[in-house]
Amino acid sequence: MSAQLWHGTKANLKVGDVLTPHYSNLVKKKVVYATSIKDWAILFGAKFGPGIECGILNNHPYITELDEDEFKTLKTPCYLYLVEGKFKTDKRLGLKDLELISDTSVKILKKYKVANVYNYIKRTKYFTLIDFDTRHKALEQCIKKLKK
Repeated sequence: MSAQLWHGTKANLKVGDVLTPHYSNLVKKKVVYATSIKDWAILFGAKFGPGIECGILNNHPYITELDEDEFKTLKTPCYLYLVEGKFKTDKRLGLKDLELISDTSVKILKKYKVANVYNYIKRTKYFTLIDFDTRHKALEQCIKKLKK
């Protein structure tokens, strides 16, 4: 049996609906994204902007503010969908083996509403949240060490 796959979005759809592929600048074709980890799908459902960076460092998922007060963009609702379809990985995807794509429509099997993505992330503690000030102070310390 394959892993359950999740898709997060702001779109309020129904169980039984299908997600149709949309153009992705990253892979240069129409696709539907999914992941086996709910927390990543919920984060992606927030549709955050360039002021937030996320990734994995030493097996620790993190989210950091690149600009002050960017976490406010995560204080938004989204929907989480359990989906079924033919997904595969792609070497152009940033989170290898976590992000998957399908170039065909995928069926929605279950639906959940997340009232506030930021609050969900804080509550589950899957991600390490690094606010702008903490990030800035850590960078200052690194620069001081490198200048010695």
